[in-house]
Amino acid sequence: MATHVRVPRTRGALPDGGLRGLVIIAGTSDMFAFLNTRQRHLDSVPRRSSRRLAALLAALALLAGACAGPGPSATPAPTPSAVPTTPAAPATAATAGPGPTASAAAAATPSPGPLIAYTLASAVRLTTPDGSSDWYLADGSSPSWSPDGQRLAFACRTVDTVAQDRLGDICVTAAGGGDGRVLIRDGIAPRWSPTGELIAFARSPIDLGDVWVARSDGSNIVKVPGGSPAWSPDGSWLLVLTGADSPVMNVVRPDGSDFRELGPGWHAAWSPDGARIAYSSCSGSSCQVAAVAIADRTRTELFTSKSPIGALLWLSADQMAYAIEDGDLVAIDLARGEARSLTDGLAVRGPLALSPGGARIAFTASARGGDSSDLYVTSPDGDATRLTWSGGAREPTWQPTPQ
Repeated sequence: MATHVRVPRTRGALPDGGLRGLVIIAGTSDMFAFLNTRQRHLDSVPRRSSRRLAALLAALALLAGACAGPGPSATPAPTPSAVPTTPAAPATAATAGPGPTASAAAAATPSPGPLIAYTLASAVRLTTPDGSSDWYLADGSSPSWSPDGQRLAFACRTVDTVAQDRLGDICVTAAGGGDGRVLIRDGIAPRWSPTGELIAFARSPIDLGDVWVARSDGSNIVKVPGGSPAWSPDGSWLLVLTGADSPVMNVVRPDGSDFRELGPGWHAAWSPDGARIAYSSCSGSSCQVAAVAIADRTRTELFTSKSPIGALLWLSADQMAYAIEDGDLVAIDLARGEARSLTDGLAVRGPLALSPGGARIAFTASARGGDSSDLYVTSPDGDATRLTWSGGAREPTWQPTPQ
């Protein structure tokens, strides 16, 4: 049977200066028979021609040996690892066209720096912070990183072979790709604890009395009061919401004990030290942002926004960022009361995600008045870069950098 070997056609010289577009189609036994036949005719041609023909036959013999391939003891070529490729040139300004897309299946080496996981339509994707590489990870939504940055939990869809029904489950997969597995049956919106020991999740997208906590292996599931859970920075508390019409902030231990009501508030966000929770309360088009202490429920006014607020994020102990509802992203120095816009002409949507070390903010936004959102990254100085261009991006979260 003939062996087919193709040297890919390339632009410019090959790395070894070899031939371009060369195709060899030969069975090794047929090749050597051909060589022997040509050898018998050498004596019938002039000496100079004989030398040229001999050189040609020697080259063909080498190619025939290459066609034969390695013997049984040869070491197979390694399979590429399913991790992102080293990024190419960074994406240009936010007004540039779509950047390159890298396939995890064809990747060879991990990219530097933390990645961003996000949801696009009904798939979890990963991207580099400059948008130069972006790839599909799994079908699902609501990604949440393990604290070591090696795994992702996410809401997935599986088939119950007994009931023949599609259910919402929580799956876990390696950040580099590969086979994922179902961790928790009947769950959505997982939130990995900062300690890595627990995962909080919900079982209904609309019930504010629906928070569950399981060990990171999916065992020992317990129900805790409230809904929409958010872990404190040290993992010792869960911020949960109650209330049918207006959200009421509460904190509770992961085992359901020590439940504390903190009062009404929107867009609640943990302070970096975990001692306070910032929140907004609005009247008309004006919003007051304050912080409540976990220990004694004392309140401190932080700043006032003349526009409705859509999301809050602590940048440091004395700086915050907030998204104006259907408007731009703003950073504010709490000590000086000085605010500056980080975007221009965007409708920024929460959640806002701070990178490890606090150098960058990931968020989704659309053009003012638009409906479809894309992923952006900016520094606290306001150099926003657009990372996606297809619309439908949401739920960005940064890969942790273990200390």
